[in-house]
Amino acid sequence: MPCKVYAPPTGIEPIPIGDWQNWQKHEKRYTDDLNKWCKRENPSGKLVGEIVRFPVADGFAAYMVLRLRPLELIHMEIGDAWNFQYIERLTVKDIRKQVQHNQFLASR
Repeated sequence: MPCKVYAPPTGIEPIPIGDWQNWQKHEKRYTDDLNKWCKRENPSGKLVGEIVRFPVADGFAAYMVLRLRPLELIHMEIGDAWNFQYIERLTVKDIRKQVQHNQFLASR
């Protein structure tokens, strides 16, 4: 079954354009709000709220895990808001591997 990708839900305020001095603060608020929303929607799901990133052009495409079965991700409108061209081909195994990779890098 292919991965489903959704836009951020209504009520999650996007990062304002042009406020470059405070972009980190806005991105953290956006990420935290999206994480809380995902956990309310799927409180017992594994990896819910985890962020996965894939290199695209000069940046990355970012997605937040909403559900593993069936695989559902929310596109995160951060950075240049790139989309990963192979997103529909991803499997739960791919997502788990990406989360483990992120956790390993964060522990360094």
